[in-house]
Amino acid sequence: MMIMQVRTRRKRKKKPRLVRGLMRYLVMACILFGTALMYVRQISSVTSMGYEINELEKQRTLLDQKRRDLRGEMSQLRDPKNMKKKLDDLGLPLTEVDYAQRVDLDKPAPLLLPDRARRNKTRPKTQDQIARK
Repeated sequence: MMIMQVRTRRKRKKKPRLVRGLMRYLVMACILFGTALMYVRQISSVTSMGYEINELEKQRTLLDQKRRDLRGEMSQLRDPKNMKKKLDDLGLPLTEVDYAQRVDLDKPAPLLLPDRARRNKTRPKTQDQIARK
């Protein structure tokens, strides 16, 4: 004869009503505390960004003023009257320029022969053209 054991499920004991109520309040308090903490952190970051924006605006204002001052100084330095006065103060002679040519650094520089070019009414030759001959 075979003996069979039958296990019966035990019924879980329910937690007392007081403990269940305390657990609910504890979970709700944690959620409320987390939400309050996130709110305070967000307000703090917004405030610090506001201070940073104010500092950057002050810096921008100072740089704008400095730029205006430098532009005024640059215009004074470019004025031909002021240049002549500076040259006279330094004792340097003012000479006239007969021939000036703009040089492009990407292209080979032309060989500057202003006297011959004017007499022959031809263009100055580049170094490549001279090398070919």
